[in-house]
Parts: sequence; C-alpha cells; structure tokens
Amino acid sequence: MERAVWRRWNARGFGPLMAVRSLDELVTTKKPSLVFLIETKLWKEEWDQIKLKLKLPNALLVDAKDRKGHLVLLCAKSIDVDMKSFSSHHIEAFISNGTMEMWRFVGFYGHHEVVNRKHS
Repeated sequence: MERAVWRRWNARGFGPLMAVRSLDELVTTKKPSLVFLIETKLWKEEWDQIKLKLKLPNALLVDAKDRKGHLVLLCAKSIDVDMKSFSSHHIEAFISNGTMEMWRFVGFYGHHEVVNRKHS
C-alpha cells in the first residue's frame, strides 16, 4: 500500500458548487484511495452523486442533526473497509487493499463548542 499523504484542505468561504469543483480537481490530480471530510454541508442524496463523480463509490456518511457537521468517508473500489465504530464526531475503520497489510483509520472531529469538546 502506498504511503499515506495527508493534506488539510479548508473550503471555508467557498460556495457548495465551488467547493465540490475544488474537491473534484484535488481528487483528480492526487488520485487518493480514501478521503475523509468533516463539517460537510451537503445532504446524503448530493453525496451519492458526488462519490460517483469522484470515482470513490464506497462511502459512509454520518448524518448530522442539520445540514452542517456531516462526516464523510469516501473510498475507492480497491479498498476494503472494515468499519469498527462511528459517531457524529468520529469514524474508525480498518483499511486494506486486498494484501496482508492492514492499517487503522480514525477520522476525528471535535465538538465545535469548546465547552462540549469533552463529550467528543
């Protein structure tokens, strides 16, 4: 499995269409097998279309109570994901690409209110 390349990308200030275009360009250029996104503002139906466009068809969307705060894990077909747990603040899974090599993925997003971060 290739070495993971972590990149923090912040779309603050972009409208949803501009953010999706930027994400599409980033995925097309870097060709990641796995993408974790936090605080997305799109509904599940919108993500169903986007994951196919990005050619990352395997996905887990953890719903938020409103349009803000979703967690999204998008994966390529070549990636096996063994989901262990998830909540509105994290996704935990074991990832492999069909070889004997496996690694643990934890995507975490703390509560946006400082006073409630201890509950994350």
